[in-house]
Amino acid sequence: MAILYFTTVPVPITTGAGDKGEHLLAFLLLGLLARLGWPNLSYGRFWLPLLALFGGGIELVQHFLPYRSADLLDLLADIAGLLLAWSFTLLRRS
Repeated sequence: MAILYFTTVPVPITTGAGDKGEHLLAFLLLGLLARLGWPNLSYGRFWLPLLALFGGGIELVQHFLPYRSADLLDLLADIAGLLLAWSFTLLRRS
């Protein structure tokens, strides 16, 4: 919910990592939390597509907001964070 809230706040919120780094970090954490919260659900078949669609939905909503803009590179950074989370979970299993 925090990620959804931050996409609607007109005031810029920054960590110093840059916009794409913030997207990557947010979705890395979101992916890890999803995996830890529901370990029996397949990450690659369930969480990755679902959370990627969530990231796409965020960008779609931002397209229609006057103080935000949609960016395909933001979505790619979201997906990169999700893939990084998946790789961490795969390393943890081995």
